[in-house]
Amino acid sequence: MYSPVISGACHFAARTRALLFKLMARITRIHLIFFLTPHARHASKEAEFLAQAPAAYQP
Repeated sequence: MYSPVISGACHFAARTRALLFKLMARITRIHLIFFLTPHARHASKEAEFLAQAPAAYQP
């Protein structure tokens, strides 16, 4: 029942999964640095705008 092909496939899958996890961690770090910083700025601008909006849209 033991096959070196299956063993090799399992090893390949495990190695690929490890590489994917490393890649995902790196992408997440880059994503947090380069995406969330402008997004946080945008969210604060949006909050400022919404705070000023009721005064601006008084009839």
